[in-house]
Amino acid sequence: MSDAAKPVSHRRLPAWAPLRLPLFRALWIASLASNIGTWMHEVGAAWLMTSLSQDARVNALVSTAGALPMFLLALPAGALADIIDRRKLMIVTQTWAFGVTGTLAGMTFVGAVTPSILLFFTLLMSIGSALAAPAWQAIIPELVKKAELSAAISLGGIAFNVARVLGPTLGGLLIGVLVPHIGKNEAPGAVFALNALSFSGVLYVLVRWKRKPRAVDLPPEHISGAIRTGLRYTRHSPELCAILIRLCGYILGASAMWAMLPLHARQNLGMNASGYGILLGFFGAGAVVAGLFFERLRTRFSSDVLVAVSSLGMALGFAGLSLASQAWTVRAIMFELGLAWPLAMLLFQVALLRNAPEWLRSRAASMFLLVFTGAMTLGSLFWGELASRISIPSAFIVAGGGLVLSVAALWRFKIPEGAQNFAPSQHWHDPVTSVEPSAEAGPVLITTEWEIAPDDAREFVAAMEPIRLMRLRDGALRWNLFQDAAEPNRWLETMLVESWNGHLRQHARVTQDSAELEAQARSFHRGEEGPRVSHLIAASARRFDEEEE
Repeated sequence: MSDAAKPVSHRRLPAWAPLRLPLFRALWIASLASNIGTWMHEVGAAWLMTSLSQDARVNALVSTAGALPMFLLALPAGALADIIDRRKLMIVTQTWAFGVTGTLAGMTFVGAVTPSILLFFTLLMSIGSALAAPAWQAIIPELVKKAELSAAISLGGIAFNVARVLGPTLGGLLIGVLVPHIGKNEAPGAVFALNALSFSGVLYVLVRWKRKPRAVDLPPEHISGAIRTGLRYTRHSPELCAILIRLCGYILGASAMWAMLPLHARQNLGMNASGYGILLGFFGAGAVVAGLFFERLRTRFSSDVLVAVSSLGMALGFAGLSLASQAWTVRAIMFELGLAWPLAMLLFQVALLRNAPEWLRSRAASMFLLVFTGAMTLGSLFWGELASRISIPSAFIVAGGGLVLSVAALWRFKIPEGAQNFAPSQHWHDPVTSVEPSAEAGPVLITTEWEIAPDDAREFVAAMEPIRLMRLRDGALRWNLFQDAAEPNRWLETMLVESWNGHLRQHARVTQDSAELEAQARSFHRGEEGPRVSHLIAASARRFDEEEE
């Protein structure tokens, strides 16, 4: 049996274990209600737009207005959520959503909504959702114990998929009941009002939450610098890169379902909007069942195996969609697709949060959202174009084959099992300075002198390679290791950091895993004292003027 196929040993916890925690339970219930309201809102917005305009391009813009902000704002939103208090950011975004949906509800009741106004409010809603999404994902590890993280993420998926089933159904029923009484253009106002009300429950829980203050008291990063730091960390983290590469490969193939299913249901299966909604309901039901069994499967199989099973399940479902024509057969296939989809998506989310430190967690979540939305958009465009050339059933077959091939092609990018130890080590000594530099002084060059015996040089260089990645992840712009040509025993490690504050943040970011790597490298040091560390700040007339002041 290959290493990837061996079962991974995890301590199994009940799927509902996180619900025993009062704060998580309250937020889970509130978010379930909010998700139901959101799905009801989407039905109401789509229905209202079809009543206001028969132009297909205008109706398509509703989806564009809903998706575009997530792609454009994912990285800034993740940086913002790591810079400021995530709880406060979520309170602001939920208040924003409450105000936007409440205003739209009022305008709809009085018949003041036009296509342009509806698109504008949809855009405003999406902006709020985009700003909140990274923070929502990042707070999950704060609400539960480390061992319960995957179960908590699974419960979040269950809440989302239960809402996916109930929301459209309830929204459609409510609109249908109210149309004869208050008019087809005014009935969606009730759905918008209920959605606004659903945000108040989340707000109530967030306001009552007494979140622990940040452990590190440093000036916050600037948005642009925080984005660069997030990108740099991801680039130099093999674990995060592997997760995002596998996510991209999976979504590029799986996006075929979302791109082609609506037209397939209408043209090839002869279904109306209600029939399509029922298909989505069966998909959501399958996803709920998969969420219930996710933790049990995760304890028995490796992440790579489960992603492969998910990909194969999606491929088989696509093959079934290309052949099936009976309604109940297609619904069964959608249920099977609902079982397959969450296995990979939940695993990607669990792996991401387990392999991102607390200070970067929202930015890691934003990278996940960026890759997800980008791959979904590109995949949808590709599958739509292919379907127009070779037919939808044939495109489904190609997409299924692509999913299977992506597993083989990307198998070397292993999804990390378990979690890294990001607990602060605080083993770095405070920098020795004669005058405390200003916060933005820099760039700062940090040098470390090592004394290494020639016989240990090869092993020392190998031990320094993971340290290179660690330094670059934690804030170094550049890192190098030099050997003195005149004194072969003398080695010089250098790293360049953007500012003095940036280097202080490095001190706060050093983890227990980092301490173990450095201890291994120090075992090769032959000096009587430890490696000598120096801090050199770039000279400028402005810097000296600031120090004199």
